[in-house]
Amino acid sequence: MPETKRQGANHPGRLPGRVDHAASTKVAVGRLRVKMDTNPTDENLEVTSEEAGHGVYRIRVRGNLELATSEVLRNHLAEVLRAGHKHLMMDLNEVGYLDSSGLAVLLGTLRRVRENQGSLRLVCNVRPVLRVLGLTGLDRLLAIHPNEESALRDLPRND
Repeated sequence: MPETKRQGANHPGRLPGRVDHAASTKVAVGRLRVKMDTNPTDENLEVTSEEAGHGVYRIRVRGNLELATSEVLRNHLAEVLRAGHKHLMMDLNEVGYLDSSGLAVLLGTLRRVRENQGSLRLVCNVRPVLRVLGLTGLDRLLAIHPNEESALRDLPRND
């Protein structure tokens, strides 16, 4: 079992808190506590995509979106954008874990679609993922919808 690492006064530049690298990750900083069930050794990420109609392209992500896997999604999205798809709907309902590298992929994609007068809508009901998006303030930048119908209703159409 991996040991628990303590952060704080003995480690300059780090926030006081505790990280437990067991089957779930717990982070405590001040009064903020986040728990996400994850298996840090699970490096599988499945990304599928298809036309959703009316100029909208659907991307489904399944697995942990983290440092070890974020490049898979980044490369897939780069191919989708190179193919000329401008309006994207990304389903994150099967993402179990999202870290800063996954957030960077989402932000980079948002920037690229906006540069091409496109749009990005997320479909997500996963509480830990929504919590990370909320804590980082990205829920104010990204359009997050509870279901595909809502996301499709808000997407501009290329009729």
